[in-house]
Amino acid sequence: MTLITLPYSPVDGDPEDISEIMANFNAILAVVNGGLQNDNVAADAAIAHSKLALTPEAFIAPTLLHSWANMGAGYNVAGYYKDPFGIVHLRGVVNSGVDEHIFTLPAGYRPVEKEWHRMDHDVSIGDYGVTIDTNGEVSYHIVIGALTAAYLDGITFIAA
Repeated sequence: MTLITLPYSPVDGDPEDISEIMANFNAILAVVNGGLQNDNVAADAAIAHSKLALTPEAFIAPTLLHSWANMGAGYNVAGYYKDPFGIVHLRGVVNSGVDEHIFTLPAGYRPVEKEWHRMDHDVSIGDYGVTIDTNGEVSYHIVIGALTAAYLDGITFIAA
């Protein structure tokens, strides 16, 4: 097992006052952050947080196909992004499509295997949901009845 050791500890020996603790803390932050030389602990902490934070990319608006359109009325518009852990997130509510195929995700945003995300079950129409295929096709499927609206909010999967 490999251990990471730092050349300083937060408290080195028996400190007489808080200034020694703060000096050691700043020294540790400098090592962790690649040599920051800032005497302001709050600023060092903010910089350290920004270096360690994993910021996801912004949602990308897909090209909607086959007359699918964003529903509006306060619902999220269709979009997708991949977080720093390789998980793709979909959002939005779309309606008025004339074909099951809603849009296509680009390479790098597609699942390893075909995904089925069940939206709901209604006795009159059966199961319905959204599939994401390995070729990137995001499609709406319904057992009985007509295509209405596809709810993409909360759909996530691991990218290939």
